[in-house]
Amino acid sequence: MSTIYTPLKSENNLSFRYRLEKLKAIKEELEYFVENTPFVNQENFTKKVLFPYEVKSNNAIEGYNEDITSIISVMDEPNIKKDNLDAEYQRIVNLYRGYKYILKRPSINEDNLFHLYRILSKNLLEGTDRLQAGHHYRSDEVFIFFSNNPDVKPDHGVDYHKISNYMNVLFEYINEGNDDLSTTDKFIKSQIIHFYFVYIHPYFDINGRTSRTTGIWYLNNNEAYPYTIFNRGINLKKGKYYEIIRTVKKYHDLTPFLAYMLEQTKTELEKEYIIDSINSSIHGELTPINRQTLHYILSNRAGNTLLDLVTLYNRFNPKKKAKSFKEEMLDPLIDLDIVKIKRETSKSIAPSSLKNFEYTIDNTKIDNNPSKIKHLKLNKMI
Repeated sequence: MSTIYTPLKSENNLSFRYRLEKLKAIKEELEYFVENTPFVNQENFTKKVLFPYEVKSNNAIEGYNEDITSIISVMDEPNIKKDNLDAEYQRIVNLYRGYKYILKRPSINEDNLFHLYRILSKNLLEGTDRLQAGHHYRSDEVFIFFSNNPDVKPDHGVDYHKISNYMNVLFEYINEGNDDLSTTDKFIKSQIIHFYFVYIHPYFDINGRTSRTTGIWYLNNNEAYPYTIFNRGINLKKGKYYEIIRTVKKYHDLTPFLAYMLEQTKTELEKEYIIDSINSSIHGELTPINRQTLHYILSNRAGNTLLDLVTLYNRFNPKKKAKSFKEEMLDPLIDLDIVKIKRETSKSIAPSSLKNFEYTIDNTKIDNNPSKIKHLKLNKMI
């Protein structure tokens, strides 16, 4: 079994490594998909998934569940000037501006990373979380909470005296040896970067968003466009994400983290493929709300009823009542003949008298290509 040792080491001088053989099957599956799906290999794909979907997902991983409509309204007016901008607006506009910055493809180095961090953290930090003047990194220890369980002790970031040296090793790793990598190998490398940034934890706060944005930055700089969608998959299995990070820190084996990221991202690319096939089957274009609703339909594993779908939606967004969700999000897809009501159930959804119902997706509008769609369970949806 081939084990690859990275040049990235922990504080006890052990190298982080991964077992390539364990990733072989999912890696080959992804390589086939991206090689045979032209639209995901275009720069425009990255721009489409970043705005507004990855803005939402990157913040949602931190527990901030702004809805797509709010994000779009901020993106439409990112330079609004008023006193006391609320934290929701600031989180959205910071990521929007951060993504705009990395799309210009600046080199990933200490000064440019610090510039990105200042964009992402603007107006969001309390006094104790701010960096000292003239410092690029934190100047004290930091605790990392991966669990809501008070009995689980927090982790520590790297000793602050060592951060600069560790970051220099990371910058060297980021910028060397990229020319001979396949698109999927670049994705694997981006997730090693993502993990190691979290391991170092160079700031008091905003480390997670900065680490994931740096992963996207690396991918965009190296034209690995299909994989800039990766935050969307993390958000759906967030608990496992944090659990695996702790496991990797303990055993120095990146394999479970990389497998998780590869598998989640493949599932998200399959959803994007299905949504794109639906978009191609209609007159006009799906709206961002249409796309987001379809994403929840394709992500819903509980059952194909309105109540199941609303329950999933309310996990990741400000809560909507079933009647409002149906009228604002599901009815437009029904009007386009994309979604069909299969049958009403015997139960009403409280507090309204709205009957719960099962729905399906019109299978004539889906390209359910078995060579590409391997993770989604479409049979129960169509």
